[in-house]
Amino acid sequence: MIQIDDPSISYKEYPGPILLLAGPGTGKTWQLAMRVRFLLNDRGASPEEIAVITFTNEAARNMRERLVQEDIAIPSEKIPNTISTMHSLGNSIVGSKSAAFGLDEEYDVLHDETARAVLMQDAATIAGYDREKWKLADDCRRKGNCQPENEPDTCKICLRYKGILRKCSLVDYDDQIFLACEALKADPKLLDAWQARTRYLLVDEYQDVNQAQCDLIQLLAAGNLAGFFAVGDDDQSIYSFRGGNPKYIRHFEDHFGVESKIKYLSMSWRCPAHILKGARSVISTYFQESIAKPEPTFSNKMVEDRKIFFYDVPSEQWEASIIGRLADEKIKKGSVIVIIPNDKYLPPIKDALTRNRLDFTYKADVDPAGIVRFAALADWVENPDDNVALRYLIDLVIHNHDSLTRKADAPVQNLMAKRTSASEFIANLWEDVEGKTSLYAALCSRSAEQEEGHFLRELEDCLNVVKALLTEKGSRRQELPAFLEQCGVLVGPGKSPAGVIAEVREWKAERLSGRHSSSYPPVKIYNMPSSKGLQGDVVIVIGLSEGLFPRPGADISESSRLMYVAMTRALKELHLFSARRRPGSITFHKKSYQLRRSQFIDAIPADHMDKKEIYPKKRKKNSKVKT
Repeated sequence: MIQIDDPSISYKEYPGPILLLAGPGTGKTWQLAMRVRFLLNDRGASPEEIAVITFTNEAARNMRERLVQEDIAIPSEKIPNTISTMHSLGNSIVGSKSAAFGLDEEYDVLHDETARAVLMQDAATIAGYDREKWKLADDCRRKGNCQPENEPDTCKICLRYKGILRKCSLVDYDDQIFLACEALKADPKLLDAWQARTRYLLVDEYQDVNQAQCDLIQLLAAGNLAGFFAVGDDDQSIYSFRGGNPKYIRHFEDHFGVESKIKYLSMSWRCPAHILKGARSVISTYFQESIAKPEPTFSNKMVEDRKIFFYDVPSEQWEASIIGRLADEKIKKGSVIVIIPNDKYLPPIKDALTRNRLDFTYKADVDPAGIVRFAALADWVENPDDNVALRYLIDLVIHNHDSLTRKADAPVQNLMAKRTSASEFIANLWEDVEGKTSLYAALCSRSAEQEEGHFLRELEDCLNVVKALLTEKGSRRQELPAFLEQCGVLVGPGKSPAGVIAEVREWKAERLSGRHSSSYPPVKIYNMPSSKGLQGDVVIVIGLSEGLFPRPGADISESSRLMYVAMTRALKELHLFSARRRPGSITFHKKSYQLRRSQFIDAIPADHMDKKEIYPKKRKKNSKVKT
């Protein structure tokens, strides 16, 4: 374990490569900002050769703002040119060599996850595999582990998928890293140019990198290891589904050489002792591979040190009621954050906050299964040559317009087989997409070769009818019923009229939820992974019952790190909840049953926790009255 006499000046350590292990609330953002100032003022670096790489766009914006604040005070003309996410940096590299990858100069990035899945299914079909095999290639790409010698089948699908993207002059989120590495390895002059722009490379959240991102960092840092400075914390590695792994911190020296130095920040400026030590007990119990760290110290500016509050309550309704009262009391003195495992836990919490007339915010993912499907149709009508928009629209049609889909040829005459056959037929149209020939042009060309009543001809007719209703007759009120009827069978914006109305009401409720014009700030609700990087005066974490968190079969060490992240968002108070009864939609059991507190709660020492076990009062039986 390497420590320095004064950890607060870790930013002055030189030369690198340096990994600064910075736990929650230890001031890593300040360290990165001071590192930039140190490089500019003490090392004579120019803004053109400093690059700061963050994990999110929000973090990049925060860093820009931090650099100009009074305690850092870097003049605007000296702010580094490159402060961005790694994917944005990778995209800049790809953009400088777009032609080499068969991309137009003005190529686009595919962000829509639903459309991406459809294209990967098509790739599996073209490669000669079952459409469900796309998930293997998807997992490989997301984790940055593309190794053709180990996964030939997966890579065949990936190769076809990349071919489809290039036909559309697109890259996806993963390509921004893969292609950047490929470009740098293939062109020494390009590598030299980017190494000059990253002579002093600063990387935030190093524990979140995957294999491909690690490769990109190594390429950029290779010529200037003395200027490489990374900040991370293996105890906060929670993105394994993206390939994030604490091993990249443990193997830092293997990747960057024996001259590597590991430094530690131990003073907490955020979490009081009871909260941080309680959270660290979870890590020490369930994450055995955690790098040994010095005992935490605490800023003398912290005047409060309350124990962790744990509530063992009868039901989710009871839990929500207590949270509503807690939030009503605490929001008047500071910020309140509620952390939930997932969206299924949200409704009773929202109801309780609404009853207390509290404003609240929750950023939910848009569900692509309802009225939002109108947007898929609109995207294609707006640009018929948008291949991705059309392909996604056709996928909706195949899975909703059953009478049309039944006209597809299939070896087995049932609807599921017909859908698969229709999807495979459309997938093979990609062979005809080349140059100025769009997917729509290919569809029309193949349709003209078919007999009357063929699936493809009927599909083309349906698309053209709804397109005409939206464009040529789009301003006529009398055409609205026909348009809605056509959309109903084409994209299935709802399973029934009542279902559509219910979703409209839900969207209205979401838009207006918690807006009571309160003079206090809103209660902020997040799911566990999205809570990273946040902090609140009072933090409330729910769903901490055995069998729910951690889930059976889950990686217990990563779940403990997720628990650690959630707990260490708290500035003053931490409230943890376990409900003994929850609905089957959460437990995945037909009947509610007696839940017990999570094993993570048992890992927190009693001297750091104030337990509150709540039981409903027993009702007295009515005594019989003699008449």
